[in-house]
Amino acid sequence: MANITNRNGKFLIRVFTGRDISGKQIVKSTTYVPPEGTSPKKAEKLAQEYAFEFERHCKGYAQLNENMRFSELAEWYFENYAP
Repeated sequence: MANITNRNGKFLIRVFTGRDISGKQIVKSTTYVPPEGTSPKKAEKLAQEYAFEFERHCKGYAQLNENMRFSELAEWYFENYAP
């Protein structure tokens, strides 16, 4: 789950991706700036959507298509993970 912090209209998004060998947390972060003229409620919703996509990207799910067939998934797995 991404941590979203509002800082004067800009949103700091932090994603915990695991721990390294020494036990230290691995955290990736980014900043989302909503378009001008956006209401605070709409800006928060846009930030949540951006955080969801950023979290998927950080955890490596960005390459997976949710609508792919099993044969395509198996081929992708053998190309990227099996070797």
